[in-house]
Amino acid sequence: MALLMTRGGLFKAVELRGERGVSQGGAALLTPGERVRLELDLRRPAAVLVYLQDPAGAFSEVHPPPGEAPVIEGGRVRLPPAGDAWETAGLGPGAHTLWIIALGRAISPAEREAITTRLGKELEPDRSALLAFLGQRLATEEVQMATRRFWVE
Repeated sequence: MALLMTRGGLFKAVELRGERGVSQGGAALLTPGERVRLELDLRRPAAVLVYLQDPAGAFSEVHPPPGEAPVIEGGRVRLPPAGDAWETAGLGPGAHTLWIIALGRAISPAEREAITTRLGKELEPDRSALLAFLGQRLATEEVQMATRRFWVE
């Protein structure tokens, strides 16, 4: 588990859960087609963005869906919401990483695009530099980031 934060701490907990509950070395071990979800415990409302980094280093945004605002109420939250889950059917084998970014305020579509663009420019982003970029670009110090690695067999 990698958890980086600035002042305030928006996350109380970030857990990645697969259907089978199998893990190896602290990372979830998933089979192709297995359903997976994130369980967050937030201290207060936050804008939450979730990106998937594949084994080749490419990023794609997985939450929220396009056109949907990324504001979530505080407390225990499950992503995706409403009993849904993400499926690993389209993912190739190897190590994948979910990058979970929480901001203590709403985020504009332009700011969301700036984050997506920044992640897409680096194969192995430096977490500290990314947090500094987020704080500077978004003019906020209330930023927290977590990563969760998982393996697809």
